[in-house]
Amino acid sequence: MQTEKDKDTFVIPLEGWINALAAPGLDAAVSKACAAEPARTPFFDAEKLVYISSAGLRVLMKAAKAAGKKLRVLNVSKDVFDIFETTDFTSLLDVQKALREVSVEGCELIGSGSYGNVYRLDDETIAKFYMPTITLETVQQEKATAQKAFLL
Repeated sequence: MQTEKDKDTFVIPLEGWINALAAPGLDAAVSKACAAEPARTPFFDAEKLVYISSAGLRVLMKAAKAAGKKLRVLNVSKDVFDIFETTDFTSLLDVQKALREVSVEGCELIGSGSYGNVYRLDDETIAKFYMPTITLETVQQEKATAQKAFLL
């Protein structure tokens, strides 16, 4: 397993199908990588992950428990994110969907504000595009506020 490293973290890539057959190999590889980097915090790159079963989720939970904190899982596809969300692993791990490129050319502008513009992409999808000066922290705060408002 190839891992990329920086000062405080190292990346563990997740690839293909992680099911009951693949989970023991992943568990061994994650344990070995974490033992080799005790001063760094691991995070997982799920860019090439197609599927993860409960056995694979247990491997990630075990790694988070060993680290003593929520670990990050980045670049998660929509289908794999649905698995994390359905199993409530989004509360145990910091799971981030993969960013995607979207063109708004020809899309209807349905709202505009100080942070950005909202477009209708199709009959069922709208998207807000933030100004380049808006920080990711601001975007996440606005998203959390919108979720709370929706639930109320």
